[in-house]
Amino acid sequence: MRTIRTIVIGGTGNFGARICRALAASPEMSVVATCRHPSQRHANALQKTVALAALDTSAPHLVSALRALESGLVIHCAGLFQGQDYRVAQDNV
Repeated sequence: MRTIRTIVIGGTGNFGARICRALAASPEMSVVATCRHPSQRHANALQKTVALAALDTSAPHLVSALRALESGLVIHCAGLFQGQDYRVAQDNV
């Protein structure tokens, strides 16, 4: 069985954490929740079912940071969406 490494940007927030927990229930998924400053509180909130990684979508090194995580799938759940551009999607095609 092939495992899909899934990165959830904003994976420690209200919406992102729900997605992480749901995906982590599948044996086909390896889930990494990202946020700007991961902490023990975030790890406890996700009940250690997913990995944590630091990632800031406004950082100049976003593309290389995402590539370093070696994802098969990226789900973007971070921040206020009204003011965001398509940088995450465009930079990772």
